[in-house]
Amino acid sequence: MCGAKGDEVQLREETPDDEGFVERLYASIRRGEFEALGWPETALTAFLYDQHRMQRRHYWAHYQPARFSIVEQAGAPVGRLYLHLGLEEIRLIDISLIERARGAGLGGALVRSVMDEAAASGRRVSLHVDAGNPARRLYQRLGFEAVGASSGPSVHMLWAASHPS
Repeated sequence: MCGAKGDEVQLREETPDDEGFVERLYASIRRGEFEALGWPETALTAFLYDQHRMQRRHYWAHYQPARFSIVEQAGAPVGRLYLHLGLEEIRLIDISLIERARGAGLGGALVRSVMDEAAASGRRVSLHVDAGNPARRLYQRLGFEAVGASSGPSVHMLWAASHPS
């Protein structure tokens, strides 16, 4: 897969050596939600790292079989892509990119590669996204549709390949 700047993008299996990176990635994504609370930096960082560990335990306990991948560009980690591989559906559990890798088409390319995999195997792609997350517009442009009633702050979205009748 080619990155937005022509740098080769690779996916590789996440290993225990990636823990520090994914912890910092999670904290960078969620920090803005909690900074307004005015907590001291040490308390905020500890809270975000605790939240990351709880999320990680949840993902590993509830999404098997799964593929937990690190996204690399030019040999350096720039994100994560977590997929639950069901028989009828691929659940996009999480896609997160570091700030400098956002907004240049990499996220869309990753989602399209998941959609291609799903189409080739006759599966759908589903995900949950926060209603106010700008990525929701990307998912809509790619053909994902909101399904069911919203529960809480997230929207359940589904994509299925068009099948000729």
